Amino acid sequence: MHKSGRARGVTLIELMVVVVIIAILAAVGYPLYTDQARRSRRTEAKSALQDAMNREERHYTTANTYTTDMTTLGYSSDPFTTSNGWYKVSGAACGGGIGECVQLSAVPQNDQTNDSCGTFTLDSRGSRGASGTGCW
Repeated sequence: MHKSGRARGVTLIELMVVVVIIAILAAVGYPLYTDQARRSRRTEAKSALQDAMNREERHYTTANTYTTDMTTLGYSSDPFTTSNGWYKVSGAACGGGIGECVQLSAVPQNDQTNDSCGTFTLDSRGSRGASGTGCW
């Protein structure tokens, strides 16, 4: 007990100050966390595009043409969804037609649609891009 004979505890004002401080930290920290999580998920799009392009090149060596059908490349669907579900990958002819060039696109899904990079692309000529700048 305190010398005055009264028990000391946490006042309502002190508790409210702590709650306000936690709320401010959460208001700053959560958007930073979600932005960083979206950035880290970009690697899923890039690796899926690289894998699909490797399969396209193997297909080209045997068929002398590219394909837009992802099931032909061994994926379970067309377009196929990446392992964690953040992107859908599809193919389309580019340049002079499917025999000469294919462009693969990774379109964001779910919360990843809020990422500033948007859709990632990679074509058989080595050109890569994204809707946003500085994303590759």
